[in-house]
Amino acid sequence: MESSAQRPLYAASSLRTLSAEDGIAIGEIGPVCVVIWREAVIARRVQRLATAILQVVEQKGHGAGLFVVIEATCERPDDEQRQALIAIVASHEDKLKHMAVTIEATGFRAALVRSVLAGISLIDRRPGRRFHRVFGDVNAGAAFLRQHLELQADFLACVEDLRRQLAPPAAT
Repeated sequence: MESSAQRPLYAASSLRTLSAEDGIAIGEIGPVCVVIWREAVIARRVQRLATAILQVVEQKGHGAGLFVVIEATCERPDDEQRQALIAIVASHEDKLKHMAVTIEATGFRAALVRSVLAGISLIDRRPGRRFHRVFGDVNAGAAFLRQHLELQADFLACVEDLRRQLAPPAAT
């Protein structure tokens, strides 16, 4: 764990919503880009994610974090979108300090999503680097980020505020 002297300090501020429509919500809470995936991982949503991450890492520099919540209703991406997600994370790995992914699905669906995340985790194989971790709930993911980044006291409340901005999943 890093000492607080090594972590950048961010003044308490509320959630800054970057996008909350069409099955994906993206926001900024202090040094962290937060993503809520509610619906399928498709090209237009991946593009919005790429734009938002670029915006956050350019503003935060080398101390940015990424917190992704994959809701149970989110479908697994096809190979093209999986590769695009891997490329997005890889292109910012020098500035994205830590990444926590929460998978809210269970059983086979969760296993499918974890297979996608395995590809993303392969981008950073440096010894001792704990860049990317996967969790089963938002509390555990936030606790991991809190060990490495200065998170606001209301971080989880802001995540839930972002989640509430999304419409319910589309009927299939």
